[in-house]
Parts: sequence; C-alpha cells; structure tokens
Amino acid sequence: MSTNQIITLKLSPADEEKLYHLFRENRCEAPPYAKWQLRPENCVITCYESGKTVFQGKDAEVYASAFTKQESSSLMPQAATKSAQATTSDRSAYAQRSSKRKM
Repeated sequence: MSTNQIITLKLSPADEEKLYHLFRENRCEAPPYAKWQLRPENCVITCYESGKTVFQGKDAEVYASAFTKQESSSLMPQAATKSAQATTSDRSAYAQRSSKRKM
C-alpha cells in the first residue's frame, strides 16, 4: 500500500517553466497564492508565488525526482519512513497475537 507523500522544492524560474510545460495539459484552477496547479496521475503539483513548488500524492517523489539533484536520497518523506516503521510494529503485534491464540 502506497502512502501519500509531500515534497517541497525551491525551483529556479527555468525549472518551474519546464515543469509547467511538461504537464500543462493537466492544469487546473490554482489555489490562493499559487501561480498554477497541475494534476498529473497520482500527484498534485502546486507552484506558489513564494517560489516553492509542492508535490503531493502517492507519486510525488516520481515527479519531483526530475528536479532534484543528488539530494534525492534525503527526500524520503517522513510519512513513508513512519509507514515502514508501522509495518514492522504491525508484524510484531500480529506475531504476538498469533502466539497467544495457539496457547
């Protein structure tokens, strides 16, 4: 099961333009303080007047990765890390319940 991710990047004006032109057919109404918003598959990309661009959704890292340099390993969203930790603890809890039922 994939979790939703949120990635915020500060893109150059050239990269903002490049991103916009790549997915302009997915443009939708922008929220307040946004230059534009795009909704490609499994992601919402919002470019704000502040210069920040926010990628949200289960494929956020896929879309953002084209605009990250070598920092991509540090982009692992905390939600995904917490999800992996929860899966490990869920397995432990399941194993404990299973062993109690056998008694």
